[in-house]
Amino acid sequence: MSDKQDETGQLSISSLYSLTHTEWKVLMFIARDLPNADIAQILSIEIKSVHNYRSRIGDKLNVKGYSKLGCLARRNCNELQKLYNDWHGNAPSFHKFD
Repeated sequence: MSDKQDETGQLSISSLYSLTHTEWKVLMFIARDLPNADIAQILSIEIKSVHNYRSRIGDKLNVKGYSKLGCLARRNCNELQKLYNDWHGNAPSFHKFD
């Protein structure tokens, strides 16, 4: 992962620092290709809140559009997982009923 975002879809490490803990969780679920309804259920929040988190994450990472954010997160899933573990401990559970 590079320190600045470019056309190749690399994430900015510095922009990832600006994400809140919940934004990180949502990003990790996006990286695992979970639908918004599942993310909402797992985090016990409204689907509208998931939409708001996705929008804020996109703004902070300078990624416009749900599909672009999803593609970027999936492409960098392993790196995101490592950073999440380094910064927040174990990554959130990716199963609905863990």
